[in-house]
Amino acid sequence: MYLDMYKCILNNENVKKDATNNLELQKIISQLTGHKRNVNLFNYQVSHIFGKTKNVFLFEALWNIALVPKIIDPFTGHETKGIWSVEYQKKFSAYASEIYVEFIDEYN
Repeated sequence: MYLDMYKCILNNENVKKDATNNLELQKIISQLTGHKRNVNLFNYQVSHIFGKTKNVFLFEALWNIALVPKIIDPFTGHETKGIWSVEYQKKFSAYASEIYVEFIDEYN
């Protein structure tokens, strides 16, 4: 349904779903930094900061992705529950909102 909507709204037939939800993000980070996960970066996971990954504009927005240490990644995902993950997510998104405020304002 989302893909059909984006094709119509964006008039673009090339919108594709990333089945892994982060393979394309890994490619973008590698292109921008010259570093590859599991080649010269170890024990890091690509994570969406604010979620909203069904929104094509937010999925690949550089201010919505981060490399986080794998030990912290369980606290960043939407599938986690509990007071520690809720507290961490608040602080994580507040920090990202602060450092990326210009980009977020431009998007909005």
